[in-house]
Amino acid sequence: MVGRYALAAAITAPVFMFSNLGLTTVLATDVQNTRTFGDYIGLRLVSSLLGLIFIAVLLGTGGFETGVIAIVVLESLAKFVESFSDVSYGLMQKQERLDLMARSLMLRGLFPLATITVALYLSRNLAVAWVTQVIVWGGILWAYDLPNVRRWQPTRPRFDRRILMGLLWLALPLGIVAGLNSLNTQVPRYVMEHFGANASWAFFRLSLRWGP
Repeated sequence: MVGRYALAAAITAPVFMFSNLGLTTVLATDVQNTRTFGDYIGLRLVSSLLGLIFIAVLLGTGGFETGVIAIVVLESLAKFVESFSDVSYGLMQKQERLDLMARSLMLRGLFPLATITVALYLSRNLAVAWVTQVIVWGGILWAYDLPNVRRWQPTRPRFDRRILMGLLWLALPLGIVAGLNSLNTQVPRYVMEHFGANASWAFFRLSLRWGP
């Protein structure tokens, strides 16, 4: 179970770190209010959907076993939901309401921990447990994050092509850097998955030889 989750995280993390495009930072620092929250959430919706499509293609061509595919799909859905909470944090930071952001982060940490623990204990199935995370994160987004954002701006996505393209080109370097940093962290996990036990033993011997 731990191995499947680690692989799912290794597959999904770089994709969503790139597709998030650092929009939270861009929104929080938009002091001139050149774009609305709807523009940011519109671009986040498009980029996150493209991230899901990329992962689906990867799973369809990667020859993964069914158990791994199920966990990757659920982890992708969790990341998809998380991406909208993430962009809402940008507006909370801009409005200097880090208390709202902190409460959301605590809710998104504590409630999934409890539900995943109970679901895993009762079902002994990682996929069933991960469904609870998607549901809980979706509930927090819908019942807490978006209502707080509506204090300042509407949350309806806007899809003005000119505005979205300008925002994309502004945020793209942040997305590339974040995606590459995440990918760099996950490369050893890909090697371990591809070569299996032989790679594990090779890394172990190298760590003994070159480690501190």
